[in-house]
Amino acid sequence: KNPAEFWYKGEIGFFDFYIIPLAKKLSDCGVFGVSSDEYLSYAMKNREEWEHRGQEVVANMVSKFEVVKEDAVVESDDDHVVEGNPEAVSGEEVDDDEGAPAQAANN
Repeated sequence: KNPAEFWYKGEIGFFDFYIIPLAKKLSDCGVFGVSSDEYLSYAMKNREEWEHRGQEVVANMVSKFEVVKEDAVVESDDDHVVEGNPEAVSGEEVDDDEGAPAQAANN
């Protein structure tokens, strides 16, 4: 599945069913003193910000991925495979034992 299809709603659920209840429990038990209330406040503000900006964030990530994906396709089209060894790129020496580029000897 494409994560972009459920990322926005999934994060809302993560805030509602995990982060905020956890922050409330920390606040209720007072384990971190006054900081516990701050954690709850930050969690609520983060959820609110995600609610307002989350779909935009997801759309930006998708568009960046598409650009990177297109660049990778162009780069792979530019690579030339050495005949008989699909793991080697033309112009590199190949170590016959491993099928990987050979290390240059420093003599």
